[in-house]
Amino acid sequence: MELAALPGVGPKVYRCLVEAFGGAREALAAGPDRWRALRIFAAAASEGGRAEPKGRRRGAPAGRRTGEELLGVAEELGWTVLTWGEEGYPPLLLHTPEPPPVLYLRGSMVRDDWRAIAVVGTRRASAYGRYQAERLAGELAAEGLTVVSGLARGIDETAHRGALEAGGRTLAVLGCGPDRVYPPENAPLAEEIAESGAVLTEFPPGTPPLPGNFLWRNRVIAGLALGTVVVEAGERSGALNTAFHANDAGREVFAVPGEVGRPGSAGCHLLLRLGATLLEHGGQVKESLAHLLVPGLSFGPVWRRGPIAAADWRSTEAGEEGGEEGGALAGKLRHALREAPARVEELASRAGFPVSAVAAQLVLWELEGKVRGYADGRVALVPR
Repeated sequence: MELAALPGVGPKVYRCLVEAFGGAREALAAGPDRWRALRIFAAAASEGGRAEPKGRRRGAPAGRRTGEELLGVAEELGWTVLTWGEEGYPPLLLHTPEPPPVLYLRGSMVRDDWRAIAVVGTRRASAYGRYQAERLAGELAAEGLTVVSGLARGIDETAHRGALEAGGRTLAVLGCGPDRVYPPENAPLAEEIAESGAVLTEFPPGTPPLPGNFLWRNRVIAGLALGTVVVEAGERSGALNTAFHANDAGREVFAVPGEVGRPGSAGCHLLLRLGATLLEHGGQVKESLAHLLVPGLSFGPVWRRGPIAAADWRSTEAGEEGGEEGGALAGKLRHALREAPARVEELASRAGFPVSAVAAQLVLWELEGKVRGYADGRVALVPR
């Protein structure tokens, strides 16, 4: 916790430090001088990583606080703490480019919360947008899916309420520390969400709700869900930022069409032009994600069906009897898995195939009971 809360230490820097020194405590003991000597920050940047958002650097509380202090503050506030590799850390979030090393959580998460869909949109929602957000969130909740959003004014708060009114579960992701709620008028809603779902944040206590933090937290909203639904958004908006984070994580993107010419429709129409799935009712989500929403599927996917990407996952699902290329992939992947359990990216490197192809093959194998996933994101063959 202490390492993750330091200014300049984002998810990729954190991972580089832990891998270089063998653990967070060891990295802290080594200190920034040794980090710079080993070019840790340069290594993280070369992977496309960011240290952390500008807003967090400006808004982080002054002074260094130990992990024990941070944990004590969180517990006093009624929050628990989840870290990488710890039981209870959302497995779907772990399968994203930059999962937060530390999550503060109020309420509870259950195993089936990985069967989640994010519903996001503009703060300046129209009556049409609010109606669609509430209706869709209720339909998703009725389908047994958890609804994820950001507790913001407008579409987000309406989506949370739609899920709650349908008797479903919902998760809210904050863009500030656990010691405050933004916007403040949604504090009662946050309490209601925590009673039957969870409120989460990666920001340590004392972090104010600065604009950069909300853009940064959008990747967590997208990462907690199998897909993201954008209800109403402008062409430059946080909702589109969330959709692109979903795309980067290999998740489905849905968009609800709006009235032509309205500024709030422009973002959704842009997504549709880019290949997002047009969404009219909640049942379409299960239809689109039927290959993932199967009982027994246990690990969060890093693959996609291809809404805003060039590749179509179906073109790589040939498997052992799907032609020469499919057979080669299956054989090399089986050999790679026999070496040791590994993450999808590592298996792709071992097998010499694209991540999307390897991930699609793993979907089929898990459905057939040939592989299983661990909470830390590794995949292993099931002994026969």
